[in-house]
Amino acid sequence: MKNLTIEKTENTPGVDFDASTGNLSISGRAFSNDIKLFYSALNEWMDDYLKQPQKITTLDLQLEYYNSGFYKFLFVLMLKCKNELKGENSFVVKWRYNKNDEESPEDAAEISSMIDLPFELVKVD
Repeated sequence: MKNLTIEKTENTPGVDFDASTGNLSISGRAFSNDIKLFYSALNEWMDDYLKQPQKITTLDLQLEYYNSGFYKFLFVLMLKCKNELKGENSFVVKWRYNKNDEESPEDAAEISSMIDLPFELVKVD
């Protein structure tokens, strides 16, 4: 399976999904008006990856800003992973946030609670 790499822009985050390691990284700003177009590639890749995942899949997020459309996308993506990666496989979420950002940890806690999956919150400078 090929890895998925998408360079970040002013409106879309950088994506580095590595199928061989199970490390999935999304970073930058996420507020594209055409969410379906951008995120369809991520959804397709994830569907393929979940057919033969690594024992541990880690979603590493470091987002400067994200809109409600991306928030919904993250929720759906994480729920899909949590439901598929159980038993012999595990799913870990590392949510990195700026130490001055008060909303991001609250959003992380909300998603974590809704999908019943603890997140590792990492404060960055």
